[in-house]
Amino acid sequence: MSMSLSENISIEMQQNSEEQDFEHEEEQQHPDLVPSLSITFDSAPYTRTHMPSSPTLNEDLTIIEKKKVTIEKVEEGTGKGNGGSNVLTNKKETKLNIALLGLRISAFVLCLKSFAVLAANKQKYEILGIELFRVSFYKFKEFKYSLSVSVIACAYSLLQICDLAKYLITKKHTMEPKLRGYLNFAMDQILTYLLMSASSSAATLAYYWESEIAPSMLAYHLDSYEMAAGMGKQSFSIMANVSAAFSFLAFVAFALTSLVSGYILFKV
Repeated sequence: MSMSLSENISIEMQQNSEEQDFEHEEEQQHPDLVPSLSITFDSAPYTRTHMPSSPTLNEDLTIIEKKKVTIEKVEEGTGKGNGGSNVLTNKKETKLNIALLGLRISAFVLCLKSFAVLAANKQKYEILGIELFRVSFYKFKEFKYSLSVSVIACAYSLLQICDLAKYLITKKHTMEPKLRGYLNFAMDQILTYLLMSASSSAATLAYYWESEIAPSMLAYHLDSYEMAAGMGKQSFSIMANVSAAFSFLAFVAFALTSLVSGYILFKV
């Protein structure tokens, strides 16, 4: 009984091994018949879901943005921000340049009148149709000095008027702003001094001509100083005084101009 059981077990083991060998041979000869293990995955893409935004959070962000825009506008209007400060500075400089332009136009007109009156200052002294002597401004160094200064100041003012008008229209300087500022300030100071000295010397000579020189020359021809003393004040001395007055007013205009140009240079 035990022998038959062992024989059966060996026979079964042999059959199993033969079956395995047969299957192995079949796999080698016909690989397409081998069942393939297929693993399928869900092809649906993984999507990240966002939490729905809160309406309260959106409203808070909108309010913050509006407040930020309002603060920027207030800073721009009051000049607390950098942009507002630049805008206010440019407006201030523009107003000062307009005032400076007005002063330079005044100085130009006054200098023009001063040298025009002095250049036309010529007179012929005569009594009863008899010419005694002639006098003109170019015979006196003081009048020639005053005329020269007035011409230079007039030409300088004209150039400055053109340059300022160009800047106010185009907002572009003809040269570097700092260099231009120093040059303008220096020239204004120099011409202010020259106009002051020219007007004072012309006024002094006009007074001296009226009170001393003209009566002396007339007395030489008339043999009467008392008669000649009343003839000293004629058109020559009057025109010389008028020219000196215009020159002095031009000095005042240049003094104000130098103050404004200095303020623009050092404060703006």
